[in-house]
Amino acid sequence: MSIPLLAFSISRFLIPIKPWQKLCTRLCIAIAECWISINSGWIKLTRRMQWQIAGLDTLQKDEWYLGQD
Repeated sequence: MSIPLLAFSISRFLIPIKPWQKLCTRLCIAIAECWISINSGWIKLTRRMQWQIAGLDTLQKDEWYLGQD
């Protein structure tokens, strides 16, 4: 998937024709989404996630918890 993605990405910048650039952008997005789907699929097939979450009782819905110093 990386070779077509790279080829369309480079050709998008090398060929300054708006319809071509638009097509390349759409193709790059489609290739990237396909790549993500393939990766997600094999991860789901090979790995079973078991989450163990603790400490939820101290969280507040109106507070911010990401990026605190």
